[in-house]
Amino acid sequence: MLPFKILAGVGVLLFGRRLFWLFVGVVGFIFGVELATLFLQPAPELAVIAVGLMAGVIGALLAYFLQKMVIAVAGFMAGGYVAVVLAGAFIATSGKITWLPFAVGGAIGAILVLVVFDWALILLSSLVGARLIVEVVAGGSHVSVLLFVALFAVGVIFQAAAFTRRQRSASG
Repeated sequence: MLPFKILAGVGVLLFGRRLFWLFVGVVGFIFGVELATLFLQPAPELAVIAVGLMAGVIGALLAYFLQKMVIAVAGFMAGGYVAVVLAGAFIATSGKITWLPFAVGGAIGAILVLVVFDWALILLSSLVGARLIVEVVAGGSHVSVLLFVALFAVGVIFQAAAFTRRQRSASG
């Protein structure tokens, strides 16, 4: 599962806006794994991965066919995921109140994605991609915060450059 997380993290970090279905699929996979881990205890790792893969494939297919609706859902899930991760890093939260940062972050993520779609996708996919890579590479070490910030910046810069280059070539 670790090589998959790194590949998915790099893909989403660098191409999340352009390959929207990949971003939604990865977020669906993460969400599916989290739900399976929560509700299927004790869960065999293969069952957790299977649930995650099903959620990811469903998310990617829906993203391809029902873009607007899935954009809001993906923004909500990604925003919620990032908010829970940030809340866990900066505030001591119990498992019972993680729904609050998830709901607030999810609402912000959904609104951002709907209002400023391309830039929100760049930011959210860079956050999710950086988090996936750091989770595997640095774990909980002190280096993880610096690596996260550096990877996030690389993702935003790479995707923003590709996006603005594409806009310029389309307009002129």
